[in-house]
Amino acid sequence: MNSNALILGISPQHTSSVSVTDMEGKILFAASEERFNRIKCYNSIPLDALSHVARHFDVSRIEGVAIAGGHRFRKIDFLPSDQQEKSLRNPLLLPRFLSKKDGRSEWHGVLRGLGIAAAPNWYDHHECHAASAYYACGMDDALVVTIDGGGDGLSLTISHGRQGALRRLKEFKEDASLGFFYGAVTSGLGFRIFRHEGKLTGLAAYGDQSRLYSELSDLFQISTEGGDVKIRSALVEAMFKPDFPAEHLFLAKTYASFLGGKVTLQQFRDALNNYRPGTAFRKHFGDRQYTQEDMAAAAQAVLEDSVLKLVRHYLQQTGCTNLVLAGGVVANVKLNQRLFNIEGVQNIFVAPYMGDEGLCVGAAYLHLKQHSPAFTGRTLDTMYLGPSYGIDRVEQALQQAGVHGVERIDDPSARARRIAELVAQDRVVGFFSGAMEFGPRSLGARSVLASAKQYEINDTLNKRMKRSEFMPFAPVLPHERARDVLAGKVAGSEFAAEFMTITYNVHEKYRQLAPAVVHVDGTARPQLIKKEKHPVYHDVLIHYEKLTGVPILVNTSFNMHEEPIVNTPEDAIRAFRQGCVDTLAIENFVVS
Repeated sequence: MNSNALILGISPQHTSSVSVTDMEGKILFAASEERFNRIKCYNSIPLDALSHVARHFDVSRIEGVAIAGGHRFRKIDFLPSDQQEKSLRNPLLLPRFLSKKDGRSEWHGVLRGLGIAAAPNWYDHHECHAASAYYACGMDDALVVTIDGGGDGLSLTISHGRQGALRRLKEFKEDASLGFFYGAVTSGLGFRIFRHEGKLTGLAAYGDQSRLYSELSDLFQISTEGGDVKIRSALVEAMFKPDFPAEHLFLAKTYASFLGGKVTLQQFRDALNNYRPGTAFRKHFGDRQYTQEDMAAAAQAVLEDSVLKLVRHYLQQTGCTNLVLAGGVVANVKLNQRLFNIEGVQNIFVAPYMGDEGLCVGAAYLHLKQHSPAFTGRTLDTMYLGPSYGIDRVEQALQQAGVHGVERIDDPSARARRIAELVAQDRVVGFFSGAMEFGPRSLGARSVLASAKQYEINDTLNKRMKRSEFMPFAPVLPHERARDVLAGKVAGSEFAAEFMTITYNVHEKYRQLAPAVVHVDGTARPQLIKKEKHPVYHDVLIHYEKLTGVPILVNTSFNMHEEPIVNTPEDAIRAFRQGCVDTLAIENFVVS
């Protein structure tokens, strides 16, 4: 591969995504398929995202194609999203479309159709998770931990990253999955597995963990005796021992409901995903009386204690003081706070694309390392890696939508001041600026901004966006104000906090000044923003503090409930018209 070459990374798994990386390890583009086809957590071949790459990059420069995970796929995975439902509605074709087979020839066809001549290469799921974090963290020597539900047969790996090389120390199979354990409780409490685990995290602060801790901890046990680590989970094992007659009957009934139009394709898939974990949960707790809050609190405590026990063991074994995390489980911001507070941990980095969307980045890094052994990593400098839309495109979209009350403000400082004034007047502002963020968090490119001075704004925003959250919305504050607002151990985690991946305790003064962003347990999940990373976003905060004396705003994702974060100007205008926000600040335009 020559120095001008590009590497195309692809994750065709949960929240399928695409990335483009150069030979120095710089991520030039990354985006999830859901932002294009508008199907939340889409988990098939990212055809629309790949088409975007083909339109905006010189595909002749793509000399490496790196795909995360195995190469067995269903035929339906290679169909556009709008054709998949039609295929599933034909019972005669169902076996043909759902059976998995070697998909390498189909992948060659997809790439050729985009004009990409490079042959695809496949990389292990958890190696991709580890690489996505280690090669972006900016630390030479670190303990690298990946934790998720499962992928390529594994659910957790421990590696030692040193001098640009990753050496795996331990791995655990899917039947010992902390992700499935937490997901089973999520499903058992009536939420959607692989989607609503964050609700469980928020709910946990309202419960008493002691009431169910003993019973839950018996279902997930970690032993470190004798220098070796062993994990056993009766709850997860139950998920791997299905009752085939009951499961087939459930499948038949659910499929019949789908064919009859009683449930949508997404509801059909959700039902299938939740069947086994929900059944396993009911097997152990079906007759037990408990509150959702107490069960959530116990599950959160078991998760935290289990991971801490494991991580402490390997920190001591390796002597590492830097901790690097990836995998869907580390979307749990409360867990990350406790990990950072382990004695001896000096620095923490949580991959901001921690879920399977980040696998495309890890696959590209592994391919780069394979072809350029001298590559040791490149510190991640931004998550604004998605599509961007120029002023002309935005103006055209506003005109075509027939939007009135449009104010154009070309001066960035004046625009920031105007947005701050609107928020100070208790307006809810949709903020659309520059390249879209990659990953699950809105970080000021596709965000909703609101005052944090009244706790009731949480209820207001949840109703407007049709959400049901148990954790307050996240705060954004200037990076330079972190020590003023955040209490306890902060140094060594600021990089992680730029991407909203960890919670902190909040000083009492700011609990009073910004109650909307502080949880019942006194913590918040902040985004720290530097002026050089996003000048207008940072200046909004500076102007807002001058107006109100508070350097903090609510920052939540710009989307309606169960929809992906907005991508295009048209997406943002539609959300504005649906009442998601009072004011739309979209590039150089402010629409009220």
